[in-house]
Amino acid sequence: RSERLPLLKDKRKKKVSKIKILFCLFVHVLLLNIVIQSKILKDYGKKYANFYTKTFKQSDPVTKPNIIFILCDDLAYNDVGWAMDDFKGITPNLDNLKKKSIELENYYTQHICTPARAALLTGRYPYKTGMQASVIFATETWGLPLEFKILPQYLNDFNYQSFAVGKWNLGHSRVDQLPQSRGFDKFYGYLTSDEHYYSHTNLASPYVDFMDGKSGNTTDPQSTYECVNEKGKYSANLHTNRALEYIDEWEKSEEKVPTFLYLAFQNPHYPLEPSNKIDYSSVQSILDEIKDPDRQKAARLVYSLDIEVKRVYERLESSGMMDNSILVFAGDNGGGPQEGGS
Repeated sequence: RSERLPLLKDKRKKKVSKIKILFCLFVHVLLLNIVIQSKILKDYGKKYANFYTKTFKQSDPVTKPNIIFILCDDLAYNDVGWAMDDFKGITPNLDNLKKKSIELENYYTQHICTPARAALLTGRYPYKTGMQASVIFATETWGLPLEFKILPQYLNDFNYQSFAVGKWNLGHSRVDQLPQSRGFDKFYGYLTSDEHYYSHTNLASPYVDFMDGKSGNTTDPQSTYECVNEKGKYSANLHTNRALEYIDEWEKSEEKVPTFLYLAFQNPHYPLEPSNKIDYSSVQSILDEIKDPDRQKAARLVYSLDIEVKRVYERLESSGMMDNSILVFAGDNGGGPQEGGS
């Protein structure tokens, strides 16, 4: 046994030496990889910066793409035709749009409306702007702090025109919190968190929240914002109609000013009030299979959303605007089972 001990020690030494060599090789390869990746990223960064500078020259508006961002409210991740069995066939137009688009399967957002919209428009995590905790309700006076620029304000530096349609929910108690004080040229929609689809009254109170913000003096809300009576007209139709007007204006203009259109639909957020003027016959057999009444109403809300997205997309195509546009369709924060969502 005493004669074998030196052999065992020698084997252990060789084993430790091999481990050290392998570890050194691993570290060497890792460092080499980091250096290579850094160089690639650096070169790519220069290349992308040159592309960005060439593409977004302030003196050449034609090369700047239009940005059409369609944001729906409380759409569950699976509540589209290609993702959920009971909704299969409910979103034929979105299904077709998906086939010729890039689908972001790992798309992360915030848990409720205000933080999600603040993150989207500022490009910052909500806890960095103080917007992480809650939704801004009708009687509250806080909003997105003015120190943080949002997307249309950045785009203004590149001579874009920006329109907001639909839901705002980033502050409404002072004129400097309103969309046209935050970079948008025009706004049409509602300022608070939720309202009825036909009466346009806020859920927490009987007052109407439907504004038509025209270009004007943003320091004087009376000259810029008008509370309009759209009672009896379905919100999704109203939002699409106004978006189409902006597209029409672009088509008729000679300058073809680069445009940012932020279309924030109400559908399928609660209250569950689907349109009563849509022909559901093409999807009636699918709806009949959905036994839960709230789930069926949610399906109707999503179906009407699908129709409105089709209207917008077809007009973008026919106007020629889509030839130089980036179109994004997204949900703000996912759905709720208590609202018929998955």
